[in-house]
Amino acid sequence: MTEKSISEIAPGVHDGEVTLSNGNTFKLSDHSLPEGAVKVFTIDTEGINYQTPSNKPQVKEMRNTLRTLHGMECHITLSDGTNVHLNAQTRLTYPICFSGKERIVEVEGEAYFNVATDKEHPFIIQTPHNMVKVTGTSFNIRAYDDEPEESVTLVNGSVTINHEGEEYPLAPCQHFVYDKNSSQTSIRNVNTELYTSWESGAFFFINKPLEEVFAYLSKWYGFRYSFQDEAAGKVKIGAYLNRYKNMNPIIDMIEDLNLVRISQKDDTLYITTK
Repeated sequence: MTEKSISEIAPGVHDGEVTLSNGNTFKLSDHSLPEGAVKVFTIDTEGINYQTPSNKPQVKEMRNTLRTLHGMECHITLSDGTNVHLNAQTRLTYPICFSGKERIVEVEGEAYFNVATDKEHPFIIQTPHNMVKVTGTSFNIRAYDDEPEESVTLVNGSVTINHEGEEYPLAPCQHFVYDKNSSQTSIRNVNTELYTSWESGAFFFINKPLEEVFAYLSKWYGFRYSFQDEAAGKVKIGAYLNRYKNMNPIIDMIEDLNLVRISQKDDTLYITTK
């Protein structure tokens, strides 16, 4: 199938939606603030940057939420200097400024964290099923509600995952997985690039079944898909791909393996075995 057979599927963009503590919402691409916004941040082409406000007592209880939709990614610098890169379909809830003994945020989806070091104030990330505690480090969290696993991949530094009262410390290059179906946890040594390449602009797959590949790509490219038979979803591929290019060359690459056929009807891709 040639590229002309399928409509152009463009990559995602830098954008996000911010919901303020008063409930008002705005898109970063609007470059304007809604009524009632506390002006403690700036917006640039990649995301939003918070500064420590001078009137801390007034805003210390305020929490905002940054959300990316299908086909969006966004960077945010929190008031303590922590940098977070949100992948598509991700939600981060955070205080306008941190107060108290701990720096606490909540995340659902996928995000890469570079946490500002502050040993006196541990950084706490709450996911739907786990809690991750750090003092200053770089790591990836993947915690999508529609996926069977929740994971943490440590690049450098140290983190401790708390799951139902049990603590799981990670060393660099270790990968923690919580299986939602079996309620089992595991830790193994990994090539961290397999789990963090998206953050630097690439897709990296090694021996991955197409059902996982398409689940991953659909969040970024914003398309719908359907496997017409179970065998098609089990076909495994390996690839290192540019995240910021159109998806059509990826479709061509998969079809060139001569194992599956990909067609389009309306806005849905259909995958069948040959």
